[in-house]
Amino acid sequence: MLVSETMIRLMRALLISDEPISLRELTKRADVTLSRASKEIDRLYRAGYVRKRPQVAVQRRRDLLLAFSYCWSIKAVPFEAFDALERPDHLSKVITKIAKKEGLAYAFTLLVGTEVLSPYVVPSTVHLYIDGAQVEKWRKALSENGIYPTESRTIGKVNLLIYDGSVLQGAIERKGVRVVSPYQLFADLHGMGGIMRDAADKLAERMGWGE
Repeated sequence: MLVSETMIRLMRALLISDEPISLRELTKRADVTLSRASKEIDRLYRAGYVRKRPQVAVQRRRDLLLAFSYCWSIKAVPFEAFDALERPDHLSKVITKIAKKEGLAYAFTLLVGTEVLSPYVVPSTVHLYIDGAQVEKWRKALSENGIYPTESRTIGKVNLLIYDGSVLQGAIERKGVRVVSPYQLFADLHGMGGIMRDAADKLAERMGWGE
């Protein structure tokens, strides 16, 4: 089925909601209109992913997660690449300190997120989502800490994935590092393919999501 931005936001909000939720509250969390949410929830209901009464609740979490993963494309998210001399594990700590000092919203994903939630491979790059409204503050803060923009359009050692606050919903903090929700991390890894898709499967196994 064709998927709208509203649908993606609703699927993300549903996945991170552990308990049944009213449609109005779900609408608020997903930051979408009630009329659009009602139509999209009907589509999820007809597909068997959720129930609607007495509140909206996920029926087939693993299937909904896979649907979300196929609909969400991390490769389509605008990004800015930066380079630095330090190793990725050190850079993630530096970035965490920067974010806390400057009050910037963020959450790591891909290899750094995997290292925190479900170790699989040693991170060779750093990817983090940031709120698009804070891009200029990030550029300035990173440059002041020896992390500079690259001239290339390919990925760098540090990559800012520019979106909005919705992608940060459900983010968790482990070992002093803030990462996206396990569901968002799975979708990101799954969408990258190759060894990262293998890491997604390992994450699903660790989280006990089943088949």
